[in-house]
Amino acid sequence: IFETKQRSTLNKEIWIGFKTRLLKDFKHTDGRVTFFEFKNRHVYMRTHPLVRISFDDTGKTLKIAGNTAGTGFNRRNKEDNIKHRIDIKNEKILIEKNIFSELTKNSILWGFVSGAERASAEYILKNKLKLLNPPLVAMGEAPDKPDPKGFIYLSKKLLNQELGRSAPPIAYIGDTVADVKTIINSRKIIPEQKFISLAVAPPHLHLKNSLKAREIYESKLKIAGADFILNSVNDIKNIFKNLFF
Repeated sequence: IFETKQRSTLNKEIWIGFKTRLLKDFKHTDGRVTFFEFKNRHVYMRTHPLVRISFDDTGKTLKIAGNTAGTGFNRRNKEDNIKHRIDIKNEKILIEKNIFSELTKNSILWGFVSGAERASAEYILKNKLKLLNPPLVAMGEAPDKPDPKGFIYLSKKLLNQELGRSAPPIAYIGDTVADVKTIINSRKIIPEQKFISLAVAPPHLHLKNSLKAREIYESKLKIAGADFILNSVNDIKNIFKNLFF
């Protein structure tokens, strides 16, 4: 972690270069792995990093993020966040764009419960997938998964009714044990509602040399309580009629 000194760097231009080499047996964690962080620690600034380079989401996302004003957590400083936020992701889009129109055509409601901040999630949904006002519960808007409050809230909002025997089945797809347990915990709160857990291994485990690791990961998802293990998130289009009709 590099930090500026308050007086010696004020109004100065700073150039930094670095190189990182991962170990041959390096494995991603469930959270964030930070490789580089630069903090602006001037008196009138808080300690939010000017820039951070990290792997997020179990290695699925290479993220460059920060805040040019150093004004801390965005949920505490929403106006500053819109003006000063840096957020660049190298993230592969995993789902086919036409799936959402196919679901809508079949009168199936859909939405997103994301562990990403709203700005990051909406960038993918609106700019990459071209979705108009996608229903979304983002990080900081509900407790983190596997707490199901955000998932249940969005389900009620989409259906415009209370959940229970009279409500249609609700499915949730994710690639972590926390996603699966979100459904398990939802059943504990509303046992009369039919909840379905769909799970898929994360992208880096779909490589040819990761077959064994993928099998182990998928077994953990199944043990956690997943009802169905999919080969791809795009398999939804092949099974949704069996799930909901």
